[in-house]
Amino acid sequence: MEEESPAPSVAQSAQPTFLNGDAFPPLVYGSAIRERPKQANIRAAFRKGYRGLDTASSRGLHDEQQDGQALKDLLASRSNSLQLNIKREDIWIQTKFSIALDQSDPWPYDPGDPIALQILKSIQRSLINLGVDVIDVYFLSSQLSTFEETLSAWEVMETLVQRGIVRYLGICHVNADLLRRLLGRVTTKPAFVQNEFVLDDGCDSHVRSICKAQGIAYQVFGLFWKHNSGLLSLAPVQQLARSFDFTAQVALLVLILASAADEGLRLSILDGTMDEHHMEMNLQCPKAFHSVQNPLIDQFRLISGF
Repeated sequence: MEEESPAPSVAQSAQPTFLNGDAFPPLVYGSAIRERPKQANIRAAFRKGYRGLDTASSRGLHDEQQDGQALKDLLASRSNSLQLNIKREDIWIQTKFSIALDQSDPWPYDPGDPIALQILKSIQRSLINLGVDVIDVYFLSSQLSTFEETLSAWEVMETLVQRGIVRYLGICHVNADLLRRLLGRVTTKPAFVQNEFVLDDGCDSHVRSICKAQGIAYQVFGLFWKHNSGLLSLAPVQQLARSFDFTAQVALLVLILASAADEGLRLSILDGTMDEHHMEMNLQCPKAFHSVQNPLIDQFRLISGF
């Protein structure tokens, strides 16, 4: 009988870090789904203080080539005029292998290629697009048609870690059953899970529980999408907003980070705001959540289910 959740190795259970040794960022700038030029958004975000970027090879939601150009500009000598002095080891870069159903032209691979070749071509394109020789986190964007196909894809991704091209692996859009099965079969377990935040499904509590037990970082996106708007009016969110003179959005970010820290969950939030003032406000959250009192955290957790 398969073991559902093998004990993590010491190396895999250690908290993920930047190349410079700093802990992975609680806020990562997300570049998906936007109409305005992304390069300007990314440069503005890093100028304000973000140090992580989430992108993907999929052309449906992302433009990895354009995102990469923004990174190249930031790392180039001309960025010194912004007085950023950013080095590669100071930036957290995560991208994804996207299956054919999520792709559009220009393809990073031939859809008729075997899955192993698709992944190898895709990571090579990502390295070129982003102008780097190592990716911090490489995500499998979604499961394949069968579990065995998903497992085969993961095994190819494991070789990228062994070769030093990728530092950590992650999986997106995963449910608890698939995550348990994957943990029972893989050699290199996922260091990250990236799922949509949905209030109505219990905030993904079963997946979060597995992540906490296994030392997997849980990364969420879509926090401020319409279906989660009810979170902003919750009493603890409004109370924190009044106490700290925060907007409801910032108060929600703070409470989610505080709740995760209180229960020992490694949490990261994708933040794709294009408003520079909102960027500044959101970046206050990682510093502010340590000041939140436990009764407020408990109240938020009870009401929200997070």
